[in-house]
Amino acid sequence: MNNGFNLDPEMIDNVATGIFTLSEDLYSNMNLVVVDSDGLEGSVDTAAFTGVAEVLQAVGKWGEEFVPTHRHGIEEFAGYLVVAIRSTEEIDDYVSSEFDQYADQFPRSADVPAPALPSPDPADAVPVPGGLDVAV
Repeated sequence: MNNGFNLDPEMIDNVATGIFTLSEDLYSNMNLVVVDSDGLEGSVDTAAFTGVAEVLQAVGKWGEEFVPTHRHGIEEFAGYLVVAIRSTEEIDDYVSSEFDQYADQFPRSADVPAPALPSPDPADAVPVPGGLDVAV
């Protein structure tokens, strides 16, 4: 019954690596903003020009709350991808091998071709009206 696993775990690892890199880039870029904004405090009279104080407050909130929270979600997603693909591959192989012992109970017509997994190759995508492609 097993027609092969349709997703390449190595490809998913590469995607996850890219996602972890994006998380690090998010931190690095935000850290540049935090470091550069440090010079703003005291550079003008923040009592007379409240915009500087608001910028510093926003930078602090993003640097201390939003970016770490976003990074957590981003990295959780990357980890989920890796674990889900590995688990799905193991389950697919297990179910396929276990089903083989019951396959004779479910006879198939010789007139109908065997089912097959779709190709993950984007070149084999089915065109959709409007110009979009959907991989089958």
